[in-house]
Order: sequence, then structure tokens, then C-alpha cells
Amino acid sequence: MSSISDKSEETSKSVQRPVTIIFFSLNRNLTRTELKKTFAVKKGKLFLAKKEHAGIAYVFDTLFAVRSSRPAEGLYFDHQNKNSITHIYVVAQGTYVKEFAILKYGTQLVGGFDVSKNELEEIEKILQAYRDIASSCMNSKFFMNGLHEQADKLIESKIMDSCVYKDLLSKSAQELNDMTYPIISLAKNKVDEWFERYFWKDVDFSPEALTDKPIQLSALDAEAS
Repeated sequence: MSSISDKSEETSKSVQRPVTIIFFSLNRNLTRTELKKTFAVKKGKLFLAKKEHAGIAYVFDTLFAVRSSRPAEGLYFDHQNKNSITHIYVVAQGTYVKEFAILKYGTQLVGGFDVSKNELEEIEKILQAYRDIASSCMNSKFFMNGLHEQADKLIESKIMDSCVYKDLLSKSAQELNDMTYPIISLAKNKVDEWFERYFWKDVDFSPEALTDKPIQLSALDAEAS
């Protein structure tokens, strides 16, 4: 009985072992051979985002879109700031060199994150909360826009004094902004904090970091392409 318990605990620890997930946005094929040389690693797994891990790509595409958003201007997701993720490369955390890769791929190298399964689950929850709040904000603004359209009709028909109605709408819009902006700002701050905490850090050039460490891909459990 104890052996089963020990094995379960060992598996649990393995699942939580962190990896570095590196994202690319390319219109050409990548190979593991090319990436091993570029990042100076002995092991790595390469995935096509659309075919093998569309869910992971969606999460991080959304992360970048929120990261560059401007809620104060009503832009809750900026998907134009970065191209969509096409390739995902996974290596053991601390085994890679990134400077040469940054020079080689430029903006096609979207970036990397040092994460474990727990951190992936955490950012999914944070992004879902942001989406829910952003949806409420957008629905509220849509409602206010509808009221403005109705105001124009009422003014044309002379049912209501234009100055009075416009003043009411202006106050309502300001009150709505006063209520929603602090909430969406807090939600975005949570996204930004996660990004800053797990976006790849300074490179470890020590000989120990460049050894052939095992790669645990429990959160990305598909065969390498």
C-alpha cells in the first residue's frame, strides 16, 4: 500500500516540475534540430499550435492581447499587437540560451514563460475572470450607445428637451465609467502581475544549466512533431 502511495506522490511531484514554454509566430516550418542549436539545448519538444495544443496557444494569445490592451480607451483586447502563436517549443527550465534566439528570430519569437501545471491553471482562471469583467463592461457600453441613439430620435421628434437628455446621458456614462474602470483595471493588473512573474528571466549560462536534464510535459502531454 505504501509503495502505491509513494508512487502517486512521485508522479505528483513530476507533474509540477516547471518547464519553459517558448512561443513563435512564423509563416514557415521550424525543426527541433534548428531549435536545439539556437537555444543550445539537448532536449526539446516542438508542437504546431493549431494541430496539437490549440488550447495553450489560445490562452497565451489572449494573455498577450490583454497585456497590450487599453481599458481606459475601451480597448479590452488588443489582438493586433502580436501575431498569433504558430509554434510552441518546450524545454526543461534553466537549460536554454535565449540571447541568440532573440537576435535570430526577432519579433517572430513571441517570448517564453517558466511555468508548471499550477501556473498554467492559474493564468487560465485569471484570464477567464478578466474576460467576464470585460464582457460586462462592453455590454454596459453597448447599452449606453443604444441610449444615445434613442436620444437622437427623441430630440428629432421633439419629445424631450435635448439639453436635459444629453446631460442625463453624460452623467450616466460618467457614473458607469467610474464603476467599471477600477474593476477592469484590477483584473488587468492581475494579468500583468502573472506575466511579469513568469515571463522568462535572465539566462543561466552555468555548465549545470546546459546539461541534458529530463523534460516533464505533463501540461503538454502530446508527442513532439
